[in-house]
Amino acid sequence: MRPLNHLNLLALLVTVFASPVAAADAGKGETIAVRWCAACHLVKPGQSQAKADAPPFTAIATRRTYEDLRLFLANPYPRMPDMSLTRDEIADLVAFIKTYGLAPGETPPAPPPVKDDPARPRPG
Repeated sequence: MRPLNHLNLLALLVTVFASPVAAADAGKGETIAVRWCAACHLVKPGQSQAKADAPPFTAIATRRTYEDLRLFLANPYPRMPDMSLTRDEIADLVAFIKTYGLAPGETPPAPPPVKDDPARPRPG
């Protein structure tokens, strides 16, 4: 087995530690939100009931950054249920929440890198 060179090591690290946002699925996040969050928060348009002290997802999306939300959901407020979400589930839920907008001064995360497709012809 040949040793890893710097480029191979970098590619391995990027793959292992890639941002959860890159793989996030807002549709799965919506399912989580309806199951876990809708009892207290307004999570979707048309929802008729929520707790008065729980902000709607539209407000959360425009007040919190992606990173703030990921950190918060990993260590939620004590009055929230213990959802024991995985990193992927947190990323999915954050992606769903952020469909309602960006916080002031926030930029969306970079899109995932395009993988080299051997079937696709190369330019040049």
